[in-house]
Amino acid sequence: MLAAATGIAQVVLAVMYIFTARAAGPAEYGLTIAAVAAGTALVGYTDFGTNSLWVRELANSGIDIQTASSRARGKLIIAVIGSALIIAASFAFSLPSYWIAGPILLTQLVRQTSVVPLRASALSGRVALVALIERSAGFLILVALSSVGMEPTASLWIALSAGSIAAAICARQLTPRPLRFKIDPGLSPASPYSGARHYGLYSVGVSSQSLDLALLTSVAGAPAAGLYGAVNRWTQPMGLLANAFSTAAIPFVAKSPDVRVALRAISRGLWLLGLAVGACVVALIGSPWIVPLLVGKEYEGAIQILQLLAIGTIPAIINQPIAAFLQAVGKDRIVSYIVVGSVAMQLVLILTLGTIVGAVGAGIALVIVQFTLLALLSVVVVREVTKTITPIRQDVPDEV
Repeated sequence: MLAAATGIAQVVLAVMYIFTARAAGPAEYGLTIAAVAAGTALVGYTDFGTNSLWVRELANSGIDIQTASSRARGKLIIAVIGSALIIAASFAFSLPSYWIAGPILLTQLVRQTSVVPLRASALSGRVALVALIERSAGFLILVALSSVGMEPTASLWIALSAGSIAAAICARQLTPRPLRFKIDPGLSPASPYSGARHYGLYSVGVSSQSLDLALLTSVAGAPAAGLYGAVNRWTQPMGLLANAFSTAAIPFVAKSPDVRVALRAISRGLWLLGLAVGACVVALIGSPWIVPLLVGKEYEGAIQILQLLAIGTIPAIINQPIAAFLQAVGKDRIVSYIVVGSVAMQLVLILTLGTIVGAVGAGIALVIVQFTLLALLSVVVVREVTKTITPIRQDVPDEV
């Protein structure tokens, strides 16, 4: 249910971006989505892995809901202050459109935090419903604002923000009362980052991938960012299938006594990853027809970009659940180091290749980094599985 809902939600999001791209030119569209991407990256920086940590700790009773509520309140205060500073800085330094990152940061962080109790309780069906509500509300608001003549790019960020708030409200209503975050006025805020160092490094690494548009804009210009941004969301439904698989599996993995039991617990959902890979193959083969059909001939330069993104998303589909699996069994430190190093390499490659070949360079960077990341994470998994198998073999009698 979660995989299906997440996939549908991302398709709706892609439609929203396509609608905006067709209504606005590549340059204007590029500036807006670069600002949205910056806000999305800042969500990860502000969250610093706390949501994933709380899911694991609530699932295995490492913390109670009262403690999580105090930490969530502290994170909300930080998000409000951060959003205000972003808006002020964008106007102070005359950065067009980048003030949009402020409301994107606040609303998306609230929405992501609101589903933590549902995720920790393995209520994935309700998490799925929240995902559908967020995108459905956003799409309806986008259509309504556009129908009254509002500027397309303004309609987009307002719809994204309003959809997140609607989803957060619904998530609270869908959470069983004993599991809800406490909103008692007397509850003191606490530091949200206690114990989240390695989860936080991982979150920073993943979130930094959203800086690709901003960096590409700086070295190749807004039109190149517009071409890249017109199609970079199209492969996200495939990646979100992998994310849905990981989200549903984490509570079961966290409760498992060892790696082998955890692998058995999640094996029934592996077909989702195969489905996502198949969708990437379709995007790779059909890109020469898909791109002109959906966004118009002026975006034909994005065909090769979509092909590269489809190739790079295939290992990314495998990497995401591997990383989540290793984190859930307590290997968050090594995962954080691998991911941060890989993303740093990706951003450097974007700066380098973007200067030489424009938007295509960002696609090449993704392919290189995701295959590198897959190799490194696979080494860690093999090592962990070997650790659990070796003692069992030693216990077998010699004659057997």
